[in-house]
Amino acid sequence: MTIRMVIEAADAMRGNRLSAAFKIKCLSELDWQIFEDIIRRHEGNAQETFTPHESDTAVLLAPESFAPMYEAYLCARVDAAQGETALYDADRKRFEAQYARFAAWYNETHLPKRNAAIRVSEPFERR
Repeated sequence: MTIRMVIEAADAMRGNRLSAAFKIKCLSELDWQIFEDIIRRHEGNAQETFTPHESDTAVLLAPESFAPMYEAYLCARVDAAQGETALYDADRKRFEAQYARFAAWYNETHLPKRNAAIRVSEPFERR
């Protein structure tokens, strides 16, 4: 799923009053948050750092089935920028539910990173 796909879906819901650069930046910030909070903490990720997205052709980190998460986030950011408080609250809640769903899915389908250090402790003594 590309940034352009999410922008087109969000624009259909909220209009196109803000620049594409603003929307790309917003979605890049969300992918950075996903990378730092979720992906980086699991095995199987060859990428050690996140490179910000610079164009609307960039592929987002979450699979396409999680497009509603990106759409809700972008709508919330647009709402906030336009002073639409009621719409922002609804979109923010929708985003938070979708983000939690994505995090749960990722945590279920990817092994967490393990510490490389081995700790040796005294044997447990029963009393």
